[in-house]
Amino acid sequence: MANDAVTPPLPDGWTATVYDSQLTASQRDEAAAYFHSVFLGLDIPESNAHRVRQFWEKTRDFINSAPVDHEKRFDLFNSLTSYLKTDQSPTIQVGQFAERYLGDELGDEYREHMDREQR
Repeated sequence: MANDAVTPPLPDGWTATVYDSQLTASQRDEAAAYFHSVFLGLDIPESNAHRVRQFWEKTRDFINSAPVDHEKRFDLFNSLTSYLKTDQSPTIQVGQFAERYLGDELGDEYREHMDREQR
């Protein structure tokens, strides 16, 4: 049975909010993401902590798969930690990390990796 009912607009100044106590910035499992994004058609708000975590995880994956020796890989992980912990930049930027720590060839591969991951 199709639901052809039209939902009336909310009154001026009103917004609808869905609260899920199981969905936190650090805990976004696939079931919750499916329910919110696909079933309800809502965007899950991004938090700064979530975005930093995504940057760290995707950069970590790149470093793990990079064609470098063990010592260089170790240095790259230290660079990632340094970039996130000690550099006091107000923003995290893929290009900035690539330029500062990865050099030309590896930096280009990293930018491509991060572009693919954003899709």
